[in-house]
Parts: sequence; C-alpha cells; structure tokens
Amino acid sequence: MAAQKLSKHKIKTVNYLSAKESHRISRENRKATDAFEKRNNRKNVPEEEYLTEMRDRANVVEFDDLHTYFFTDTGIVKTIQQNIGYFIAYENLFSTWLEMGRDFDVSNVRDALSAFSRLINPTHKKVFHRILDTLQTGLSKLGDSSGTQTKSISNLIQLIDVIPMDGRQDYDVLGFIYEYLISMFAANAGKKAGEFYTPHEVSLLMSEIVADHLKDRNEIK
Repeated sequence: MAAQKLSKHKIKTVNYLSAKESHRISRENRKATDAFEKRNNRKNVPEEEYLTEMRDRANVVEFDDLHTYFFTDTGIVKTIQQNIGYFIAYENLFSTWLEMGRDFDVSNVRDALSAFSRLINPTHKKVFHRILDTLQTGLSKLGDSSGTQTKSISNLIQLIDVIPMDGRQDYDVLGFIYEYLISMFAANAGKKAGEFYTPHEVSLLMSEIVADHLKDRNEIK
C-alpha cells in the first residue's frame, strides 16, 4: 500500500544553476537590494514614497519564491527579463541555428518568434511588442512548402554569418547593410514612384561644402 501511495505522487524535478551562475545572480540581486535599502534609509525620506515602492510587486520577492528566484530556470528567466526586458533561450539563438546544420528547420524560427513574444517583460511590452511581426509574416513568402522555406532561411543564415560583428570594424556594419539595401530598393522598386537614393559619400560632401560656406556666420536664416 505504501508503495502504491508513493507511486501516485509525482516527484518534482528542479534544474539548478551552476555555482558560477548562482554567485553571479546573487551578486546582482544583492547590489539591487543594497541600493534600494540605501535609498530608503536616507534621512527625511517621505513615508509614502517607501510605501509606494513596496506596493510594486516587482520590488518584492516573497520567501516562498526565493528558491525559484535564485536556483531554477524560472529564476534565470525573470532576472534576464528584468535586466533587458526580454528573454531568448539557448535553442532560439542565431548561433544555435548555425550549429544545428542540416537539422535546422523553419519551425525553429517560428518557435523562437513565438517564444520571444511570450517572454517579453510586461514592463517592456510597449518597446518590444510585435517588433518581429514583419519577420513572422515574411516566412510564408520564402516558399510554398516547409522544405523550400527551410532552404531559403538556411541560405540567409549562412549569408548573415559572414557579416563581421565583432566590433573591430571602423564603420557601422548594420548601417552599411541598411544603406546597401536602400540603394538596391532605389535602383529597382523605388524608381517607379520617382524616388531616388543619395549615397552617404555624396551627402557627406554636400554637408562639408555647406559647412565651409557658412563657417563665418553666427547664425543661419
């Protein structure tokens, strides 16, 4: 009977952090707590200010949740969400998609986009809500089947991977790419509407000419 009763109870499994991750999170939370207490312990702090701060549940960690907050995957997610406003799991990283090789599938991107929207910190909804909708809706335009879409995205991933993003360049990499795409748009679709594109070199030269012409003036009318 005892064995039967035990078998009916599910054993709760917990994913623990490594010692290094645990120490890091503890330090970050200790700093936040110390700063909060220091601010509220200073002289002449209005009582209503302290009460207002403590009414915000984001500033309170209940004892029953301490284990979850510090030592589980849920705690990691909450900490990262509070720091940057969102959370992206390892399996949804661009680098992980590269490592997957032939195992990569378009469904990985769809799952990642769905997870991103779900894991936005409520306080940052206005910033990140629907920010990736264009990418989400654009997936279906890459092919009529899952296989075709997967192949197209895989090619794009390999193309993006060669873009230098290590910070060693003496120019704005993303700005350069954006300018290139705008120039391609101007050379094709843009010209139909009478639009045109001015290379940044030309814009820079025009700015320098105007600046030199106005260098002796105190104001511009």
